[in-house]
Amino acid sequence: MGFVQTAFLAAFGAVAIPIVIHLIFRRRTRRVDLGTLRFLKVVLKENARRRKVKRWLLLALRMACVALLAILFARPYLIAYELTGRSDRTVAILIDQSASMELADQGTRLLDRAVAEAKRIVQTAGEKTDVHVAFFDHAVRPVGGSYSSGSESRGESKRRGGLRAPETTYSATDYGAALAWARDVCVSSKKRRREIHILTDLQRSGLDWSSAEPPGADRPLPADVEVHLKDLGRALPNNVAVTAVRLPRTLVRPGETVTIRCTIFNAGPFPVEKIPVVLKLENGNQKRTRSQRISLGPGETATVDFEIVELAEGLLQGAGEIFL
Repeated sequence: MGFVQTAFLAAFGAVAIPIVIHLIFRRRTRRVDLGTLRFLKVVLKENARRRKVKRWLLLALRMACVALLAILFARPYLIAYELTGRSDRTVAILIDQSASMELADQGTRLLDRAVAEAKRIVQTAGEKTDVHVAFFDHAVRPVGGSYSSGSESRGESKRRGGLRAPETTYSATDYGAALAWARDVCVSSKKRRREIHILTDLQRSGLDWSSAEPPGADRPLPADVEVHLKDLGRALPNNVAVTAVRLPRTLVRPGETVTIRCTIFNAGPFPVEKIPVVLKLENGNQKRTRSQRISLGPGETATVDFEIVELAEGLLQGAGEIFL
């Protein structure tokens, strides 16, 4: 259990207030000598016991009320306690093996990265987890059924050898068939928690059509199923480059001003906004740097002019650069 406002727990000190009131206003008996009232003494003693019990009960109720108010103002909440290795759940893992997953990113195929991520999910699934794995492209290809951990040795052997990336991939993508298979796995499961992990490069063509009936109004995906999407696609490159650096003339007298023109081309599919174009010049130990910002749409070419004044005598060398 946790508390949102832990500072209000200091209000538990107010529990002492009912105790102080009880001690201040408690009744003090006074001894009075009377005649032979033997039976009256018995009755008075029994009444005194009842009053004492009532006073202690009243004190306990007052203290409980103060403590309850302090707890309410502290706003308690229950923490869902669940051990990673003992979760009672079903996990369906979908691994995209379409042709686009053959592409390499930093020297590793996207498909190999997807299989490595699937193995990580299986290894951390827990003792009471049923794991169902399937490769998919235009069709769904389950891998060896469920990875249930009823037998630890058998489960470990499956987890180590059951997931292997195909050598080559060549098919299209059908997300509808993959989700239909995962939906059937989740519906047939009796576990408390159900999860779907989709490892793909989000190929757009797989969203345009499907040979299977996708989860819809007739056979919807259960509302309590958790869906995790892992995008393994390569980041789109910003294909922008300096294609030319030109001077109006190569022979310039010392002290004159010259304009250097840089040509920039955006070969990418998206526009770029305010990218810095830097011109660096060197003349012996003397260095100069000029910078401007430019915006380009997809497929556009633009020029940037740098005006260099008071050139020193000697050979001037330089280059144009862009920073993305």
